[in-house]
Amino acid sequence: MKLIRSLMVLLVLMALVSMTVTVSVAAQDAATMLDGYGYPELSIDISEAGVVLPSAVPAGRTLITLHNTGAESRHAFLARLPDDVTIGELFAEQQEDMPPAWLWKSSFPGFPGETLPGESRQAVVDLSPGLYMILEDHVGVFVVQPGDAATPSPVADPTSAATISLFEFGFELPQNLAAGDQVWTVHNVGRVPHELLLAKVPDGTTNDDLLDMFQNDTGEAVPVGGIGWLSPGATGWTEVVLVPGTYVALCFVFDPDTGMPHAMEGMVQIFTIA
Repeated sequence: MKLIRSLMVLLVLMALVSMTVTVSVAAQDAATMLDGYGYPELSIDISEAGVVLPSAVPAGRTLITLHNTGAESRHAFLARLPDDVTIGELFAEQQEDMPPAWLWKSSFPGFPGETLPGESRQAVVDLSPGLYMILEDHVGVFVVQPGDAATPSPVADPTSAATISLFEFGFELPQNLAAGDQVWTVHNVGRVPHELLLAKVPDGTTNDDLLDMFQNDTGEAVPVGGIGWLSPGATGWTEVVLVPGTYVALCFVFDPDTGMPHAMEGMVQIFTIA
């Protein structure tokens, strides 16, 4: 699985240079545990050909559904660009070993986790007005517009089976996680952005085994969901489908100074579902 692709600065820069955006209405979605709350839905198709999504959506709590219609696994994240960023800054020449200057001024509301070919993932996130970019091999751009109501009505949180906390550098997971289809609340209590990437791994897997998997791209870790980059203090919700076995939680957000993924700084946790 291509876990590190969306975290490599060079690929981000390549995507910005050769940006492919298609504006369209994506396919309708099958009912899931995150449906039924009345959240507006942002439906996105992503493949080797580019990103298909609406050009504008209303602000507020939003159900994002990501459909991978291509042949490769997709690990994207969503950034709200700074209000003062200019087009010139977006496309300014960057050093190959450094992220764009505007990236770390952006905010990250969450996004569906890594999605295998032919599959769909969902996340519920809060979108404030502004310009957003989906960052991956291709880039999707859309505007979040202010809502019509002067005073928005309260929005209910999804009912969740577990709350997961992200911090420097680890995860706080409940002790009583069970198998089944369930919604997780994911909250970044840290000081920097983090993500929750979930993968099923062979029973008996160790941290050394994981390092070998990622260095050699052995494909023994199978993505099963999670939620993309979250800014400090941000909360998102995602549906996970867990069967008995061994899993790993990882964060591949990279350090802006070293380019080192947080997973290489210890943000890795192996756990078992009975």
